[in-house]
Amino acid sequence: MLPGMNGRSRAEAALLLEEPDMLPIGSFGVTPLITSKIIGRTPYYRNTPLCWDAIAEGKVDYVNRRIAEDQLDLYRKLKVEWIRVYPNAYPKSTRVEKVGGNVWRVNGSLRRWVPQTNMDWPLERGKPRSDEEVIASIEARIRYGPKPEEIADTTIDDSYLYPIRLLKKELGDQALIFGGASGTIGGEDVDLLRWLYRYPDFIRSYLRYRTDIAIESAKRQVEAGADGIVNGADYAYKNGPFMSPKIFKEIILPELRREVQAFKRMGAFVILHSDGNIKPLLEYIVESGVDGIQSLDPQAGIDIGEIKELYGDRICLVGNICLRTLNVGSLEDVARETIECIRKASPGGGHILTTANVVDVGVKFENFMKMIEVARKYGKYRI
Repeated sequence: MLPGMNGRSRAEAALLLEEPDMLPIGSFGVTPLITSKIIGRTPYYRNTPLCWDAIAEGKVDYVNRRIAEDQLDLYRKLKVEWIRVYPNAYPKSTRVEKVGGNVWRVNGSLRRWVPQTNMDWPLERGKPRSDEEVIASIEARIRYGPKPEEIADTTIDDSYLYPIRLLKKELGDQALIFGGASGTIGGEDVDLLRWLYRYPDFIRSYLRYRTDIAIESAKRQVEAGADGIVNGADYAYKNGPFMSPKIFKEIILPELRREVQAFKRMGAFVILHSDGNIKPLLEYIVESGVDGIQSLDPQAGIDIGEIKELYGDRICLVGNICLRTLNVGSLEDVARETIECIRKASPGGGHILTTANVVDVGVKFENFMKMIEVARKYGKYRI
């Protein structure tokens, strides 16, 4: 056990598979409703309609500043030790027009915000194209388009990096600050997953390109002050992976390993986030060299105690309080599950307690705060 630690050193110890003095708690993102109750005002952070309305009035710089300040105030009060910073940054060129209801035109494209999920979706789709036409277009972009470093220069600008810089400067040793970058593919890449089997050589070349971009993106975030990078690629759904373990090993793993090695050469910790039942892929994920794995989704049948027994001496477990419990459970249910998670995952170190995913719109404020209260009470080493 390492006594007399601050929040940053607690999280570092967990990622190095050591025992800190207290169990570090992490945040992977908090819904605007809960954030507002903690900071005492309506946040711009993760609040898409508020941001779009303000940008429609020409306040893009104001929006970006408020997104960063909301996160700073939130984490000052929560005092968590591991933070996934969300840039939610809007380039100065962003153009927004309110169309009606929950619909906006953003840079020429219609998008609908769905309050039940706090997510937005496109309403317009282009003319359908064949697989061959799409692949040819992507190959032309790889060959003749902007280089990865040029793409990173234009997408990872000062507005994007400002939240990292602000939280790093103001929170000091309170927490480890993580940005995000990923070159591999997950559940949102429907066509790419399908092409894994039909066009494996194309996917290999495209993943190399995407990984090069992710490496350049991470470089700028680490230079801005990020202590680590979250690789956010959902490799599975509730019943299992989106691809076979064989395909993952042959096509995904080489680029994941290259990406992780590049991030580590920058001096960054690396945590991989994936929803769903990733158990068939976990041996390869551990082999990639990531420091931690986040989600470990109990709604997909993941038992953090089983994962601790199998891999706890090789990788930090970041999780895994169930969102269903936080949504519909009682305070007693939350306390019981939090204690059980600590009992299973924390002994010996190598555990950062978080919700199993982003705190969604259904999570009860009282349940979220109960989780943190119980973790503080029982998460003292030796567990």
